[in-house]
Amino acid sequence: MSAKMDFFRRLTKLNDKMPQGRRRDESGQGMVELAVSLIVILVVLAGIVDMSRTIITKMQLQDAAEEGVVYAMAFPHNCTQIQYRVLQNLTKVKNATLSSVNVSYNNVACATATGNVKGQLINISIANSFPVSMPFLGTVIGSSRTIQVDAKGVVIKN
Repeated sequence: MSAKMDFFRRLTKLNDKMPQGRRRDESGQGMVELAVSLIVILVVLAGIVDMSRTIITKMQLQDAAEEGVVYAMAFPHNCTQIQYRVLQNLTKVKNATLSSVNVSYNNVACATATGNVKGQLINISIANSFPVSMPFLGTVIGSSRTIQVDAKGVVIKN
């Protein structure tokens, strides 16, 4: 009986010296797992942030293009004014310029379209360079992406 008691006493003394539930060769394993998983979590989080920024920018571009179509339906010959109307709605979008807004009637540029354009299909397309801000994703997919949107309508007034 005393041999069994000595064994259990030695075993409990050994367990008192070590953290509960760990063996001596597992002491830094938790920190390594945390470091690896933290990197993965940060990369996923960076992707979510950039994707949400991209979606918001695309929605702003689409809204501006549709506003330009509405204006062009009523005033089809004011090509520069149509482009400025689109740009007024793009105040929050970076890198939006007048040259990134293309207005066309039945695949003919607005500036060269003459005569009666009533009933023709108007197309406004906007192309914008979108910078990728997260450093992890920038190395994988590039430092910028191009977002392009189109809006179409029919001219109701000459």
